[in-house]
Amino acid sequence: MREFRKYPNRRIYDLENSRYVNLEELAKVIRNGQNIQVKKADTEEDITQTILLQILTEIEKDDSSPLLTNLALEQLIRFAGNPYTRFASQFLEQNLQFLAVSYTHLTLPTNREV
Repeated sequence: MREFRKYPNRRIYDLENSRYVNLEELAKVIRNGQNIQVKKADTEEDITQTILLQILTEIEKDDSSPLLTNLALEQLIRFAGNPYTRFASQFLEQNLQFLAVSYTHLTLPTNREV
C-alpha cells in the first residue's frame, strides 16, 4: 500500500519518494499495480475514495470513449445509498477483477511458434 498525504494547499505528497505528485502520477502508480491510500495531512482522514473519483473523472473527461457511460453512471447513482449498495459493490468488484485477470491473460506474450 503506497501512502500519500494531501495538504490544505491541495498538494498531494508521496511519502515513499518524498515529493509532491499530481493526479496523473497517482493514476500511473495505480496502473503499475499498486494500491494507494491518501489521508488528509491535518486530520488523518482517509480521502482515498475521493481522490480515486477525481482521477477517474480526469481520465473520463479526456476520453472520447468513456468507461462509464451516462447510463452506467445513472445506474450507479440509483444503487448508491439503497439497500442493494453492498451487493452492487461486491458485484462490480468481482466483475472488474475478472476483467483485470482476463486482460492480463490476453496481453501476455504467447510461446507459440509461427
